[in-house]
Amino acid sequence: MKRNISSAFIALCIILSMILSFSSCSLLNLSPIKLTSYNEPLDFHTPDQLSYMLGDYEAIAAYADGHEEKSRPDAITLSWTDSSSAGKYTVEISESENFLNPIVLSTDKTEISVYNLKIATEYYWRVSTEEYSAEGRFTTSDVGPRNIYIDGVTNVRDLGGRMTSYGKRMVQGLLYRGARLNTSDVNNDSYKTPPQVFVPEITEAGIDMFKNQLGIKTEIDIRLLNRNGYPADKPAESTVPGVEYIRIPMNGNSAIGDNETQIKLLMEILADESNYPVYFHCNIGTDRTGMISYLIGGLCGMSEEDLMKDYLFSNFGNIGEAKEPHNSKNKYVELLSADGDYEGDTLRERIENYFISIGVSEETYTAVRDILLGN
Repeated sequence: MKRNISSAFIALCIILSMILSFSSCSLLNLSPIKLTSYNEPLDFHTPDQLSYMLGDYEAIAAYADGHEEKSRPDAITLSWTDSSSAGKYTVEISESENFLNPIVLSTDKTEISVYNLKIATEYYWRVSTEEYSAEGRFTTSDVGPRNIYIDGVTNVRDLGGRMTSYGKRMVQGLLYRGARLNTSDVNNDSYKTPPQVFVPEITEAGIDMFKNQLGIKTEIDIRLLNRNGYPADKPAESTVPGVEYIRIPMNGNSAIGDNETQIKLLMEILADESNYPVYFHCNIGTDRTGMISYLIGGLCGMSEEDLMKDYLFSNFGNIGEAKEPHNSKNKYVELLSADGDYEGDTLRERIENYFISIGVSEETYTAVRDILLGN
């Protein structure tokens, strides 16, 4: 009889222990942090940028004229409540449900703003204190471009994110276009006088965004040597420490026939996956940079409308002049049109034939396309 009572007592203790343990875990999981739910995709474009992207590209003059910095995205702001009033939070944002390679931010407020997220992407986010945490998810709008905020630099965006004729989006975070990172004491209209003073324009905050947030490994500078802001005694190195710097000087008239050797070299660099992520630029990031963007985007199957819309998006940057749908600086559009100099039923085919005509091998341009489409 005593043995039965003892066994019953032990069993009761075990049950009570399990109940207490379960209750304790449940209480711990009742976090006072409540994340705001975002049921609609979040968009980081300014109202004018969004109106332009959703409308007719020839209406660019209604939104921007190239004389004011309007190219940067708005921040996406995430918010939450906390009944414990902890006052110090760590925020993690990741494309992985397991929070691999997260963006990590800190704040003492119950909201945080984040720049340079990708378009058409599902994100997981977590807010933590020393005692509690809460997790959620949100998506971003599929409206391109993925325009980028790099402090001190205008007219920056990702070539990735757009839908292509291959039925997939170009991979984001690999190839960025934009304006210069530095200038000089030389008047920008001079082609002959070499610079005497090196003047960085990208700020320390911009350097952090460029190198640490975006992880850019290679800077390709396609400005002419007398206009690249580097004095003769200045080492050929990136304005961003630790980033590989490659000079490929191209003529400023953007005529592809005048830059064949340089374009071939650039394609060979882009065919090497170890060089990515890459940032390429001329002076204001519009014409020579636009030419390369048009060739690469068209090679990957972007539509002609999206390519022209991307070219004219430069008017949102502080580029010093307004660009028109067709002008002397984008003659490559006409050359690569159905009535132009290169055969092919599609823009992609005509660009392939152009590359072949200047000595870019099929292996090279296919490698570039495979990298940028994630094949």
